[in-house]
Amino acid sequence: MNEQARLAAPKVSIQDYLVSDDLFPGLHLSEGVAPLIIGDFSAEESDWLPPVEMRKPGFRTNEEIYLNRFATPVDAHNRVLIDELIEQVKDTVDASYAWPGYADLHHTRWPWPWYEAFDYLNQDSFGTARHYRELPDNKFEVPRLFHNWIHKVSVPPPLPRSEVMRKEIEEWNEQAKFHDLVATTTKLTRVFERERERRGGYDETQQQMVAKMVGRRLGSLATTAAALESIPPDRLPWAPDMTLQERAGRIGRLVRKGSHQRIRAVRPEVA
Repeated sequence: MNEQARLAAPKVSIQDYLVSDDLFPGLHLSEGVAPLIIGDFSAEESDWLPPVEMRKPGFRTNEEIYLNRFATPVDAHNRVLIDELIEQVKDTVDASYAWPGYADLHHTRWPWPWYEAFDYLNQDSFGTARHYRELPDNKFEVPRLFHNWIHKVSVPPPLPRSEVMRKEIEEWNEQAKFHDLVATTTKLTRVFERERERRGGYDETQQQMVAKMVGRRLGSLATTAAALESIPPDRLPWAPDMTLQERAGRIGRLVRKGSHQRIRAVRPEVA
């Protein structure tokens, strides 16, 4: 990157990127520091980047990319809008470009040193920031070249405050627990029903035992469902009119996959 482009770039402070006041305790960061370069600007052309001829104007050289990078879109809760991010990235290249590469995992919370530093400098033995970064809701799969290009053309989202990260970890744990309880309760009732049919019915003692076991599960499920009511609806991955099974299914896909799947959003031809 030439000096003229560097001087023309907007001056930013690290505070423009980091929301958290307790990331670097006791360390005073000056305003108006030199441009903060986040991303890989070492290679302008590479087999692991879209060909220059397929890039739209403004994204063909390192200088252009540096000046035209866009902020990662987030909602009012500072949660990354994954689908909007994907569309913005796609809009930097010709629509006919077919993104190659194997399925690769993008962490919406990057760069990772911010999160490592958060835990280290705050002596956080639990690893709040690293745990938060690995939540399934903060990851999605895309083709490898698309993943590289995200880091090239976008600026990372602000790092949340510690209490926000802890709260989202707790919320995710409640959602995962809800899924597990729905799944195990459903399986248990099916097992009991099949066994009842095989035996030709339960006697009174057996009926009481089954009712007691299922009742305990339903009680735990009711408690967990009540805890989810405290989470704002726009932070839950389901619609209010969905059944318990449908809600659990939405969470279950994230639990099983460990991330959002967005390969087809980038390559619609992929089945």
